[in-house]
Amino acid sequence: MKPPECPVAHATVKNFIKKVLEKKGIKDGRVSDDAAEKVREYLNEFVYELAKVAKELAKMGGRETITGKDVEKAFESLIGKK
Repeated sequence: MKPPECPVAHATVKNFIKKVLEKKGIKDGRVSDDAAEKVREYLNEFVYELAKVAKELAKMGGRETITGKDVEKAFESLIGKK
């Protein structure tokens, strides 16, 4: 099943990347449109996978509602760290 389209605007992703670079001390962090679109695509796929794992954890816990703890555990299982 293909993840739904990310509702975050392209310009918002581009600005977010620039802010992350600035926080890391890179003042003139230029980001191409192509790079911003790729980040947007990968974020979309990651959030989809994160939600799938979190939903499965909720289901295993006998719940329909995903909790913050489910998301945290899903993140750790996908990334391997907190």
